[in-house]
Amino acid sequence: MGGAPWSLISRMRLEANLLSEKARLQLREFSSRMEQFVAAPIDQAQANGEIAADAPIRDIAVQIVYIIDSAGSITLDAGSFVRLEHLYLAHRRVIAHAYVAKRKPKGVRKRALAAAGND
Repeated sequence: MGGAPWSLISRMRLEANLLSEKARLQLREFSSRMEQFVAAPIDQAQANGEIAADAPIRDIAVQIVYIIDSAGSITLDAGSFVRLEHLYLAHRRVIAHAYVAKRKPKGVRKRALAAAGND
């Protein structure tokens, strides 16, 4: 309505009673699948030494999944994508600050933090 941002997943959850049982099952599996999709590149970054070995990969992935799951509400509440973008960038800065591998060759950590907005 009125061009306000929204999320298909949020809408489907809100009106789940209108969906088929198969669609409801897929909707219930969405978050666990998203966690797997999100965790895979984080696992790879950890294996490559880009993220510290002690980084809580599953915790990081769960946070990103819940940001994804909440995108509709956040954008609808703000009437734009500004707050959602801020949330993604804030999360990226926190993770980069806490878990970018500290034993990277000189300059790599500094560039990674700068890319995340932590100059």
